[in-house]
Amino acid sequence: MNYSILNNRLFLILALPLFLGFHSCCSKKKVVTPVIEDDKVIISPAGGEYTFPEGIILKVPAGAVDKDTAIDLRYVDSLEVYPFLYRAGVSPDGLLACVEGFPDGMEFQSSVQLILPVDLDPGEIPVVYSINLEDGSYWPEETEIVCKPEEGTIAVSLRHFSSTAVKKLDAYEGLSEECQNTPCRCIQYKVEQRDVDYLCSDGNCQIAETKLKVSFPACDNASPEEFFLREVGEGCVPKLQLSVTSQVVPPGGQTNVTARVMLDCEPRHGQSVDFSLSGSVPAFVDPTYGTTNDAGETFAVFTAGDEEGSVTLTARSTVSYYQDIIYASAGGMQEIGRGPLKTKSLNQGVTILIEDATISGTVSMDAVMYMEEGMVWDFDYSNPLPFMVSENDSINGGGYLACMLYEIFGGGGIDLFVEGTANLSGWLENDTLYFDSPEYTDGSGYVDMWAYDQGGRVSVLEIDYDDPETTLSVMGIFIMDHTATEDTGSDDRFAFKLPKEDGAETQLTFVEDGTEVILTFRLDLE
Repeated sequence: MNYSILNNRLFLILALPLFLGFHSCCSKKKVVTPVIEDDKVIISPAGGEYTFPEGIILKVPAGAVDKDTAIDLRYVDSLEVYPFLYRAGVSPDGLLACVEGFPDGMEFQSSVQLILPVDLDPGEIPVVYSINLEDGSYWPEETEIVCKPEEGTIAVSLRHFSSTAVKKLDAYEGLSEECQNTPCRCIQYKVEQRDVDYLCSDGNCQIAETKLKVSFPACDNASPEEFFLREVGEGCVPKLQLSVTSQVVPPGGQTNVTARVMLDCEPRHGQSVDFSLSGSVPAFVDPTYGTTNDAGETFAVFTAGDEEGSVTLTARSTVSYYQDIIYASAGGMQEIGRGPLKTKSLNQGVTILIEDATISGTVSMDAVMYMEEGMVWDFDYSNPLPFMVSENDSINGGGYLACMLYEIFGGGGIDLFVEGTANLSGWLENDTLYFDSPEYTDGSGYVDMWAYDQGGRVSVLEIDYDDPETTLSVMGIFIMDHTATEDTGSDDRFAFKLPKEDGAETQLTFVEDGTEVILTFRLDLE
């Protein structure tokens, strides 16, 4: 793993994800708090065992450091890491420890052992994760954990101080009878976290797979147990992308259609997609139903009728997935737990102009919002808007447009979706295209903002939006009406202009109440 991306602090969070036996199979031993030494200790190249406040012990082998190094380990208030657990869809119940280590970015020449006094029931397995406190991402660590429930300790192998976290998996009691009949399985067991792999990682979304190998050194000839974990972060959002080869086709012409279904950054294989058409002129799409391939894609062909006009092609799909899935090797690798189930219905539209035009193309737009708190929100817009230039040099076009935002941040998140019809107008003059501020109709959508506290996810703002005439404003920023009139002196009719060149771009910037929005418009000519 590339540790250069890691935050320079160590946060070790240990939770109780699986059960290998009945809690009564072994007696519990009360942990005696060790004598508290100075907050900082000097670790020498000779190694040794170092005790920190509140019973934290660090075992350092000889040669782990090449010079005397000041080390500091301390517990961190669990409230600081609650948002990361909630982001993973996990309750903080069962949290064992949260430890911060210094110096920042410390790496060891060989593994050290962090020993923590914890209230660990026999058979429970802690799983270690790293987290990045800057962007909230997390991933499973490759490590080894020695569990001694009777002593009330766990020992975690570390090669570096990094931002780490652990989320609690669903309880599993499938091996409880074996543990009860074989008490040595509960005395001591080792958990190896290996084959840590990202299926994908993109912004707020992490989809990870991990293998756990649990062995029982106190039992003679006991076979190890294996677990396989698949985890989808809360920031992963199903997406439906719809595109066509050309958004302006002549009467009787055709264009290829591609629909792609993703779980954020992971293609969804075997996903059903329905195609439909709406508009004032005849048109056809074949087939009207498809199933996605390994790349998450399915295909169709749009055929225009003999009349000029506009048609909206819509793709629809419903995506269902489990945020966590656990497999175990007991009796063969089989699914033993999963949840929670999430389902989202998706629809995406693209407008196609049926015209014999000498000049035609599309305009796409993007918006980035910069806030005083340092947060940056990237708004995603749906497919570009088609347009044509008529014989009198007037611009006509537009169609379906949606604006989407899904952001997870330390204290909460926002989910926004607004859709409607955007009408384009303007004119061509001296090889420059002047676009009026787009007019929006048939607007609908929703906004959901939330925060995290000890009780979990708490809604801060919920809006269901359905207004055919008015644009939606959130935090003083118009989501659908992201345009501002340029000052042209005697003529300020247009909102933005683009040279009549394929790939031309222009930007507009405006600031309101300390929030800056940068709008980018791009021209693609047919």
